[in-house]
Amino acid sequence: MKNPSDDWEELRRKVLGLGDNSVRKTHYLGLRQRLAELERFRAKLQQSEAYLLEVQRLSRTGSFGWKIATGELLWSEETFRIFQYDPATKPTIEMVLQRVHPDDLAHVRQTIERASSDGKNFDHEYRLLTPDGSIKHVHAVAHAATEATGSIEFVGAVMDVTERNNANDELARLASIVASSDDAIIGKDLDGRITSWNAAATRIFGYQENEMIGRPIARIVPSELQAEENEILARLTRGERIHHYETVRVAKDGRRVDVSVTASPLRDKSGRVIGASKVARDITARRQTEKLQQALQTQLAHLGRVSTLGELTASIAHEVNQPLTGIVSSGNACLRWLAGQPPNIERASRSVERIVRDANRAGAVIGRVRGLAKKSPPQKVWLDVNEAVMDIVALTRREIRQNQIALRTQLSDEIPPVLADRIQLQQVILNLIMNAVEAMSALSDGPRELLLGTAIDELDGVRLTVADSGLGLEPDKLEDIFNAFYTTKPEGMGMGLTVSRSIIEAHGGQLWATPNLPRGAVFQITLPLDREKPG
Repeated sequence: MKNPSDDWEELRRKVLGLGDNSVRKTHYLGLRQRLAELERFRAKLQQSEAYLLEVQRLSRTGSFGWKIATGELLWSEETFRIFQYDPATKPTIEMVLQRVHPDDLAHVRQTIERASSDGKNFDHEYRLLTPDGSIKHVHAVAHAATEATGSIEFVGAVMDVTERNNANDELARLASIVASSDDAIIGKDLDGRITSWNAAATRIFGYQENEMIGRPIARIVPSELQAEENEILARLTRGERIHHYETVRVAKDGRRVDVSVTASPLRDKSGRVIGASKVARDITARRQTEKLQQALQTQLAHLGRVSTLGELTASIAHEVNQPLTGIVSSGNACLRWLAGQPPNIERASRSVERIVRDANRAGAVIGRVRGLAKKSPPQKVWLDVNEAVMDIVALTRREIRQNQIALRTQLSDEIPPVLADRIQLQQVILNLIMNAVEAMSALSDGPRELLLGTAIDELDGVRLTVADSGLGLEPDKLEDIFNAFYTTKPEGMGMGLTVSRSIIEAHGGQLWATPNLPRGAVFQITLPLDREKPG
């Protein structure tokens, strides 16, 4: 078939070569009309070719022709791009084979040879190894047509399917991860109905996939937590992501399962939220372990307090005996004033007032001791750190005086209440003060000074400082002293500072030690401030 462009050029030359007198005017006009039609056809053809090239480029699909009799190949521009050859090059079968991946070469040769012999359609996929070392996946489809001469010509397309195959591989990998995951991976729509349910979800909650697909997620949510699940769904619908939210779900057999949930919104191509994906990790065993650890820590902390109170027996007895002695003395005086003739009521009343004062003082000491000796689970309340410090100072005052230690307090009036367990915090303060007293009691010379201070921390928390001028700490042992069973005392257990740090960290704070210059040690505690604190 003659190329329309050649036809157009021939007519154009004829028309331009004609004069008014050489042919009849009607014939001239007819040729001009034919020329205009061919020009329009040529413009449409060029536009169609441009569209075809753009479509091939966008779809990464090239076209080709292959004449079996001559071996001639015709490639589109996109085919040249796929095989990474210069479009000015005349394509050959050998050029195709040069690009085929070595592992696929035998398969491609076999396909070409079979098509050459039987002249039937073929459809196959193989890989290309490009000059830069990268690998492409291509899908070639060809249709056999018989020419008028009887020879076979193939017309086909070759598509670069690398991205599709990579995407399929990634989907297969993700599917494998979902199937083998130890965490429940659950999909749901915006109505809360389950759209996907993996094997781990069956293992954790007991329901099979066919029991849950299409059912509401509320089936595994405790009745008292339905509002919580509705809020989670509302947040996901707004496009929010939920990280490691710990809650409870109900299994098929009625068991309550502690889970940590991470949920993400699922979006369509336009970015609209159409559902959600949830990953639920079974943390029941972890929660049980944490409860056991908490119980053991509470027991250990209690033993530590009782042990320390045992060391303070003499001090406690002294603190109680002083007001008791005063009570006896004031009672005798009261009796004397009442036995007089006439009775001295005014002085007797003052003696009774002293009895009441000393009784309250003794009661306060006993109350502090009972509080520290009490075995109970942690109970966080709003408390005044300064008050907690002074309560422990009252219990240790005799030890401080007996060891000739100068006590200095710098307690800030600006610190707000903190949310903490009073008994546990006082146990830490007691342990640090007693350690400081023991460190200074071994000194043969030099000052013995104990500083207790509170202040607002630079990170907007409360800082408590216990500084002494004792034997001090070795710089390379500053962390070792917090390890379990590490002690520098001949009869120490090495648990006091370990328990103290765990208590402070459970309150969201920190406990650390630094050397005190020129001698001694400084222990510092920071406790976070709750933004919803009262007042």
